Amino acid sequence: MPMGANGKEVDMLPSPECLRLEDAADQLLAEGIELSVSELVMWLRQQGLLVQREGTQMPVASLVGRQMGWMTERERIVSIDGGETLLQYSPLITPRGWAFIYSHLRYYATTRTKGRL
Repeated sequence: MPMGANGKEVDMLPSPECLRLEDAADQLLAEGIELSVSELVMWLRQQGLLVQREGTQMPVASLVGRQMGWMTERERIVSIDGGETLLQYSPLITPRGWAFIYSHLRYYATTRTKGRL
């Protein structure tokens, strides 16, 4: 099992061009579109691109999102006390996914009622 230089964790990114949800929200904000990460997660869930993994709080890329090539996941191996390892998943938006959903996100962000999802 691959471990990082610190022996604790390894990030396995599918592509350096993929956007974390936080980066996508920051990119929108830089363009004057206020859409928080939680609002982005809710929108992606409504579109069927994110799902909730059973027993966890973090959303993961849906099968549909991965099959369309719009979403992927970063796998992170984390060592915890006692010598055990934990596999964590973080959803990522692929360049292809960003190209498709960007205009939809802009429209959603500019037409939604503030304070309501």
